[in-house]
Amino acid sequence: SIGDLKYKQVPGIPPSGQMITAEPDIIQVILNPGDEFIILGCDGIWDCLTNEEAVKYVCDRIDTKTPTEIGVEMLDDIVSEDPRASQGIGGDNMTIMIIDLLPGTRSYRTQQSSTAATSSSSGEATPNTDKSTHVQE
Repeated sequence: SIGDLKYKQVPGIPPSGQMITAEPDIIQVILNPGDEFIILGCDGIWDCLTNEEAVKYVCDRIDTKTPTEIGVEMLDDIVSEDPRASQGIGGDNMTIMIIDLLPGTRSYRTQQSSTAATSSSSGEATPNTDKSTHVQE
């Protein structure tokens, strides 16, 4: 955590015990065959969404949108236009990463594949080499 020094330098309290700390919460979990994705987000995300709301948000979109598209849409929805009006909620720094554990089963993959190939004059499919429009998920 950068800044907010008055909350991180209380004498007699170790760094991990300060109100604001750069020490992460780390847990290990065993992934199950039914697990579809992982959401990594900083505290600003979790100020705006519960775990259940974030999971539902991703579940509702993961088949048809890439993880990047979902993350951008989520941030657009939860970042406050006026943090003063929302009492700071939605005004914190926000970082989100969505990892799709089953990308081969998604229809967004099919949509990307069909736009990544173009038809040549001989009727054969040729790869789209325009790197400016190709995003690898």
